[in-house]
Amino acid sequence: MRVAWRAVVELPRVYAMCGIEGGKLAVAAKCNDVGVIDPAAPLPTGVHWLRGHTDQVRTVQPFGSDRLVSCSKDGSVRVWTAQSEAHTQASDACVGVLRPPSGCHVNHVAGLADGGSIAAAGSDRQVYVWDAVTGELRHSFSAGPAGVFSMAPLLDGQLACGGGDGVVRLFDVTSGRVTAALAAGKSFVHHCVTTPDGDIVTSDNRFLRLWDGGARLRLHERFLQAQTGAWGVASFVAGPGPAFVAVASKAYDDNVEVMTSQLKYACELPETAGHTVVATTAAGNLVTAGPLAPHRGQAAGDPDAPRPHEVCVWARAW
Repeated sequence: MRVAWRAVVELPRVYAMCGIEGGKLAVAAKCNDVGVIDPAAPLPTGVHWLRGHTDQVRTVQPFGSDRLVSCSKDGSVRVWTAQSEAHTQASDACVGVLRPPSGCHVNHVAGLADGGSIAAAGSDRQVYVWDAVTGELRHSFSAGPAGVFSMAPLLDGQLACGGGDGVVRLFDVTSGRVTAALAAGKSFVHHCVTTPDGDIVTSDNRFLRLWDGGARLRLHERFLQAQTGAWGVASFVAGPGPAFVAVASKAYDDNVEVMTSQLKYACELPETAGHTVVATTAAGNLVTAGPLAPHRGQAAGDPDAPRPHEVCVWARAW
């Protein structure tokens, strides 16, 4: 695979990234704001910050064709317009604020397949589902005994939640009923993503697993060679054929590895050692990002201070 776009951007420690409308990238970093990067903008690439959260942003996700959702330790979920770089005031860019009644930290958020609902999981081990238009809290239900460590909407409208007990629970979001429980490991399920084909990819500290999204059966399993788990997991399409899976290892000297839909080795992405984030653009391109050396790993000074990050968008063709 080849790089279609590469830039160096000043960012705090990055937790998550996602693609939004117009080829832009949204960033959740260790700060109170949501960053928006536009690869089409003239270099040097800057970051437009959406301000409104009052504590650390945990996750960003696309929602529909023209919106973005974020969640924060401040106990809120915020809905933003995707064309937000045109706004200078947070009140203009933010079109909705949702809060769990318990006031808990919100660690994960996802827009559901119906296009009109937003789900979030908090530190109180509950899942909340809101009407995205009215802001009404439709449902809340228990996420399981060990809370939620990852979350992904399924194509059939259900919600997959990776638990701290090594179980991925699939929920009917209208009733809160668990429709399936997938034994995805013995430790925290740090990542849970859906592929463009509708299957489910999970990872714990040691294994990457692929599940049939319809039959809920484990199809493939791969040992993570670094033995330290993965910083990030993403599924993307490169040319015709089934989806691929990209894994950013917690071993800083390893490049991002690309696997087939059977979790077999396909290639490594050159010069991506230290890239800790993998994501996809709205068009399906793979994105990788990470701090430039010598800032990766045990960097001197404040490890959360803004520092140069390399962001790469990869061409879909091999």
